[in-house]
Amino acid sequence: MAVFARRVVRLARVGSPRFSVLYCAGFLAGTAVAGGLTARMLPWWLGYWLLFCVAVEWLNRLADLPADRVNQPERTRMALTFGVRTLRRLAIALWVAVSAWSIALALTVTQQRVALAAVLTINIAIGIGYSIGRFAKRRPRFALLLLSATTVLPMVTGAIAGDTAVTGRHLVALVAGVVLLGTSSLAIAGAKDLTDIVGDRLIGYRSPWVQVMSSGAGRNAVALLAIQLAAAGVIAVAADSAWAPVVLGVIPLESAVVLFAHRSRTMADFVAVREFMYLVSLGNVVLTAMAIVGTADYVAVVAGCVLAWVALSRFGHWHRHFSWTVLVRISSLARGVPAGLPAASAARL
Repeated sequence: MAVFARRVVRLARVGSPRFSVLYCAGFLAGTAVAGGLTARMLPWWLGYWLLFCVAVEWLNRLADLPADRVNQPERTRMALTFGVRTLRRLAIALWVAVSAWSIALALTVTQQRVALAAVLTINIAIGIGYSIGRFAKRRPRFALLLLSATTVLPMVTGAIAGDTAVTGRHLVALVAGVVLLGTSSLAIAGAKDLTDIVGDRLIGYRSPWVQVMSSGAGRNAVALLAIQLAAAGVIAVAADSAWAPVVLGVIPLESAVVLFAHRSRTMADFVAVREFMYLVSLGNVVLTAMAIVGTADYVAVVAGCVLAWVALSRFGHWHRHFSWTVLVRISSLARGVPAGLPAASAARL
């Protein structure tokens, strides 16, 4: 019995539940803009994002098995604890549960029911489409766009599911926030592919983000910066909040991710940059939300999200990549200190 329990825990950890914190942070930011969320509905929504997160990750484990046998052998062994067939059945069952949960949540709202049902359907379509199907696989830039959408859709979902409709200045600020988070995610989300270069190469795939990094960001960076500055300006004016200036913190944070990726040479560097990118993604959601909402209540949400991220990274993730060693490596990358010779399994950008 104890052995079976350990295998179940191992499989659950492969579902990377810590990423549900990113979804929840964005969702709660959206509900804050929409006047909050009924207390009795909060556990149901938190459960939904946890279920959605694990469903996405388990399906992705199945879709990426050929490359992950090289890139992440430890994670692959954990994912196949009960075999490929069982993992496939569990992933399908989880997506059926997510669909049923989505229908139930859509039926609970008294206004904007159609809009909520539509955005929940889009969430499911993106969650499944990112991992399976030929369209995204043959169009890696489109796959990166889908990945970026997962940053902004929880906030949109929250704004629709909130107690009041978002209108006027708040709606303008929300749209600007979505644009800012979307472009920021485009700029940094691909850093997760740094640790997968070797395995991706074996299956004939190369991350578009890695390609851009290899050839220089150039005009793409200038275009993104212009869009983000404009979006930040709109937020500052429309939100009319004392917290509005914090939104400018998004730009230096994402710039740091790109700079650290450029300086990376070893697998330890790549892991550190990937972990830093996740922290920055959470930070960007928080900064954007604080600029728009600017309430003490959301500060408590921020504290809860940070604590949940640290706890799940340390005890609920398949590997404890979020560690003191990783933080030291990030510090070294910030100072431009080389890590030594490249690891045998790593490839230069």
